Amino acid sequence: MVKLTAGSSQWSGVMIDPSGRIVTTSTNLGTAPLVSFRTFDGATGQAWVVGRDDNLDLAVLEVLNPGQQFASVEVSSEDPPNRNENLVLMHFKAGGVVTQQFNSAVVGSRQDAITGISYLQLQGFSVGDEDGGAVFDALGRLRGLRMDSDRMISIGIGRIGEVWAMDSFALASSMIPRLQAGVSIIYATAGQCVDLGAPPPIPAIYKGDLSIGGAPAAIGLRMYARTTKTSTGEELWFSQPITNVGRYFLTISICDPIFANGVVDFWLNSKPSPTTSLYTPSSTLINNLFFP
Repeated sequence: MVKLTAGSSQWSGVMIDPSGRIVTTSTNLGTAPLVSFRTFDGATGQAWVVGRDDNLDLAVLEVLNPGQQFASVEVSSEDPPNRNENLVLMHFKAGGVVTQQFNSAVVGSRQDAITGISYLQLQGFSVGDEDGGAVFDALGRLRGLRMDSDRMISIGIGRIGEVWAMDSFALASSMIPRLQAGVSIIYATAGQCVDLGAPPPIPAIYKGDLSIGGAPAAIGLRMYARTTKTSTGEELWFSQPITNVGRYFLTISICDPIFANGVVDFWLNSKPSPTTSLYTPSSTLINNLFFP
């Protein structure tokens, strides 16, 4: 198990590879591609989101500079557990560093008519901080990933207080490979100036040439910009897919004026560019960026 932190959000994930691959829900990520993690045995570090799909509330992360082998679990590709099969639910409680563990059993299942994904209903009551938690069987294999209760209600499957998990067969057969390939579907707008009422500031525009290892960056990659508030260190992330070979165009609009003149750094494929800038609303800045 892994505890994840992005800004003020804390939730759980599961280490599925000893080299440092993590599967979790995307609900709490906000717009950040970079999160802090802590394993159940105390290892800490940062992880990068290699793929996420907010339609399915899933993300796969990769530990940066792991330098070690992590304790990991096998994602079972077998059929869903049988009704009443004994399982174990595990997650980090928000604000804590110790995993919570509960015995449970499958009490039902439903299939999403749109995606075809099967979800397991589990015995117990959800209190709302179990997102990304694990469902283990007696052999210690991952048989499901705990889902956000509000999302299960929104897709017409769950009800208030029910415990639901995405079946591991879907995770192993299609979801994890798809996310590891770099799928990027992001709906979060945290920090972006979308408030109604007073007009937002004219955004800052950043554009220029973009290269990776000396070659023009390819279409489809997603570039990120992080703006840091100088007074507190608070961060906001923005991103945009690359639509022209070797060129980028990114806009940043922040309602909070305290971010003005904050440092903007640029990230691609989990690496920062040596070139940074400042957040200056109502301006266009041409920065040619290169990444290792």
